Amino acid sequence: MFRHEDGKDITNEEYNNYLLPHVLVSDRYLRDVIAPQYCAFYIASGFRMGSLWEDSLRIHVQSVLDMFNYEFKNVPKIMKLTKDLLLSQYGLSIVSDNPLVFKDEWRLEDV
Repeated sequence: MFRHEDGKDITNEEYNNYLLPHVLVSDRYLRDVIAPQYCAFYIASGFRMGSLWEDSLRIHVQSVLDMFNYEFKNVPKIMKLTKDLLLSQYGLSIVSDNPLVFKDEWRLEDV
């Protein structure tokens, strides 16, 4: 459903009942889904391609989040979700956060 434009400013009631819930659910989706997935992809691909400089997980995550040009309020939650995705989707378990060191769970040992 699209709201009809009548040329007037929206009322506080319209803002609270229609716009604010949409903004909040969109913000939650960005924070809980998009940002952690992009952080995990960026860090994993950079690691595997030898493109990342040695630094802490927090610095890497914050650098990726800066690309969004958006103020994320719960960076620790994004970091936790990113860690989980690094392991589950990319096979990278974190041995150390600072500096960031991975154990590649998918890498086959020499036989």
